[in-house]
Amino acid sequence: MRHPIPCLGTPPSNWQITRNRNLFHVIDERSIDGSEELLTVSHITGVTPRSEKDVTMFMAESLDGYKRCRSGDLVINTMWAWMGALAVTHVSGIVSPSYHVYRPKSANIHSRFFNYFFRTAGYITEITRNSRGVWTSRLRLYPSDFLDLECFVPPLAVQRAIADFLDRKTAAIDVLIEKKERLIALLAEKRAALIHDRLSNIKHSPTKLSYLVDLLHGFAYSSDSYIYSEAEPDSTRLLRGINISPGATRWKDVVFLPNLDFSSDIYSLRPGDLVLGLDRPWIGSGLRLAEIDETDCPALLVQRVARIRPLSALCKRYLTYTLLWSPFRAHIEPETTGVSVPHISPTQILSYKIPLPSRDEQRSIAEQLDSKTSQLRSMSEKLVMSVAKLKEYRQSLITAAVTGQLEIPA
Repeated sequence: MRHPIPCLGTPPSNWQITRNRNLFHVIDERSIDGSEELLTVSHITGVTPRSEKDVTMFMAESLDGYKRCRSGDLVINTMWAWMGALAVTHVSGIVSPSYHVYRPKSANIHSRFFNYFFRTAGYITEITRNSRGVWTSRLRLYPSDFLDLECFVPPLAVQRAIADFLDRKTAAIDVLIEKKERLIALLAEKRAALIHDRLSNIKHSPTKLSYLVDLLHGFAYSSDSYIYSEAEPDSTRLLRGINISPGATRWKDVVFLPNLDFSSDIYSLRPGDLVLGLDRPWIGSGLRLAEIDETDCPALLVQRVARIRPLSALCKRYLTYTLLWSPFRAHIEPETTGVSVPHISPTQILSYKIPLPSRDEQRSIAEQLDSKTSQLRSMSEKLVMSVAKLKEYRQSLITAAVTGQLEIPA
């Protein structure tokens, strides 16, 4: 009896199920002088030339001894495979010695099909389960573990047909997503301009936020205790950076801590709290700053997220607009730390200075800006939801095609 692969199910009867070691073998060819194109692999863009990426991380003095790969090879970032940092390369070049390169064993393996298959959410779950490490962020996928994993193998003609189908469909979806994201960015620029015009006219001496807010950095709860599926009775959600979008919380990707009483925990969030993602704080649609409401609670504040509560001299809506104001970004970015993931610290936030009119004037300014920007914000939120649905549809379409749920004739 044919057995399913966890998270992927059972393929059509004319498809094979086999281990990766029967299809791929490890390649360890080294560059002599490092003159080849340097490539990098990302869970978002796949394998791309490093020269095309906006990367500020340390560059080795010499690329001698880097691993060579050629078009059609599968490249896996050992340390970030659990995040989906693996892909088939369409160009030849060299990659970091810490990556692993796998080459198809025969011409019956169509690389574009497996590029889609290995990057599905279900297969990434399998990779995560079979990686080694104590914490999720420290997981490593070693060649022996990857080669022991099973995969689906349709007939070669079907592999090609599925890859061609997905190339067409995903390209069309990506064009639509790009158009919507450009519009989101334009709306964010318009809103930022309105905020800047109003706040720039305030004639009051600046005051550091350290005198005006109570800021708390999240706690590093042990990931060993995380529950990644349904919440157990009496468990509590953790608010992580991934759950914060500009202007809203998103609970699609949730983890919990079980069976503990956090009612008096200082890291318990309450309605009205402002939360700010400290890793990659700015994205295309704006600053990852949101306000907690009743539906978000109970929840606990996790490391790399800051909770901000205004003190008596500061109106919360006014505070929100001063953080969305361009001088805040200008203050923060020169001292941003991190390479692939920019990070800001509570100290940087607290050293930011804002003009401090009376509370009545703060409230009046916030109401004016609410009136001017509410329509822009509403339009942006609808577009963000639309993009999220398109991305979900893209992923579900890929999964359905590469697992045989969607019949695509050869």
